[in-house]
Amino acid sequence: MQEDHKQTTVECPNCGFEIITDITTTIRPGDQALTDLFNGDLNNVVCNQCAQGFLFETPLIFKSENDDFVIYFNPVIDPSEWQEAEEQMQKALSFSLEALEPEDRPECRLTLTRNDFIEKIALCIADLDDKIIEYLKFHIYKQEAGYDPATQMLLYDFSRSDNKILEFSVLDTAKGKVIQNTQTPIEALDQMKELLEADDCPIDLDEIFGGLYVQVGKILQR
Repeated sequence: MQEDHKQTTVECPNCGFEIITDITTTIRPGDQALTDLFNGDLNNVVCNQCAQGFLFETPLIFKSENDDFVIYFNPVIDPSEWQEAEEQMQKALSFSLEALEPEDRPECRLTLTRNDFIEKIALCIADLDDKIIEYLKFHIYKQEAGYDPATQMLLYDFSRSDNKILEFSVLDTAKGKVIQNTQTPIEALDQMKELLEADDCPIDLDEIFGGLYVQVGKILQR
């Protein structure tokens, strides 16, 4: 089992001083590390030499309550190279999970940005199917005026969503800040799910989002 924390030597980006500190690598529901991640405090380090604070970005893993759903965060590879990242992760998983029977292997996701990592965790905790959520984003981009996937990102807002409304923050990717929010009734999401699960539905989300990287960009690039 992978350790939740590891002692790591970190170089201060301001003065170059080497700091030995505990860095979180694995997160589970209920962990303080999860709260820190949502608050933007996870793996923040303060230099002992110059007192400069900084974020130490490192690969992270989230494991669900029963270890049946695992989310990986790889901050090293650019999201535009997601095919390469997915191929690397698939090879690593094939090796690490080969001793398990297929039915015993966890469902896995790959993320390449911290925002996507947080969103996947929040969707898992809310028991929402991320494939349906990404497909809903596709419809918002295509059917609602004013949303441009080239300059804006839709992110599930778990702090404003409830059992009646699903809310997305609209993030201006150039400015790095939320410019507005958009809402979808949960009833409409349930209707979409029902249509997608019908036997005569020509859309197969497992085929559309095949692989570890489940993001709306996969559809938009087609």
